[in-house]
Amino acid sequence: MHPPSHRLVRAGLFVSTILVAAPLFAQPGGKGPANTAEAAFSYSGSSDAEFAGRTAGDLSVSAARVEVKLNRAVRQNLFISYGGSYQRFAVDASSVVPVPETLQAVSFELGATRLIDSKWSATVAVSPGFYSVGTSIDGDAFNLPGVLFATWRATPTFGLSGGLRFDAFSDNAVLPFIGFRWQATPEVTVSFGAPRTEVAYSLGSGSDLYFGASFQGGSFRTDDPGVRPPTGYPSLRDTYLDYREIRVGGGIRWAFSPTMRLDLEAGWMVDRRFDYYDRSLEVKTDGAVYGRVGLTAKF
Repeated sequence: MHPPSHRLVRAGLFVSTILVAAPLFAQPGGKGPANTAEAAFSYSGSSDAEFAGRTAGDLSVSAARVEVKLNRAVRQNLFISYGGSYQRFAVDASSVVPVPETLQAVSFELGATRLIDSKWSATVAVSPGFYSVGTSIDGDAFNLPGVLFATWRATPTFGLSGGLRFDAFSDNAVLPFIGFRWQATPEVTVSFGAPRTEVAYSLGSGSDLYFGASFQGGSFRTDDPGVRPPTGYPSLRDTYLDYREIRVGGGIRWAFSPTMRLDLEAGWMVDRRFDYYDRSLEVKTDGAVYGRVGLTAKF
């Protein structure tokens, strides 16, 4: 089991991306967010690995994600979102480090937001799919993570959200969370939640500069990861793996057309862990530089 500090980090960072969109849904008469298609790639650099009471080898991670999300107004006070995503993490590690070469997730995204009144809304979102270690996918990798939360639009510039996140593959299957979005000035927006907590400065025309902390990772089912555990540890077959990175950095979101936006980000990865929590084995690394590039289309 993790100490309380680790659980607080997870509670603060494992929040659905729909949390950021909730205040938009909550605007009376609003149409909700636009339909989007996104492709992104990131790389976190090589750093020394620590596990089983020793430091040996190193590792780096490349991540790619493709997602399509559609939004529809069912009624004046009810919105749904749906789509699909594919995410893959490629781990380049020394042979002595007990981590898999590949983590991947193929999922369908489904959410619904109900506007209760001019200030309150409620949202449920699920991501049924296959979350597996390795290049193959089987039925044991099926999971149904999701979130349930409410948003209170206290003022036209401030919205507060809180609820529960659930994930059967995670060490903490159910976690409470809270987040907010504050339009401090017409140019400055402060967001607290996940996968990003940031301060953003609008450059106009849909572009902005930002600085903050972000999260990368997920929970996966292993079948046969092809990984040899350290001496004294049980087999890593048929178990679960929590992977996470916490990053601090900044960048620019550049809207180079009314429907297209380019994201460029760089900074420092401050914490990286691969946790086989059922086997009491955790691999963590030193910090390293990271970079990310993303392209988003609205339609």
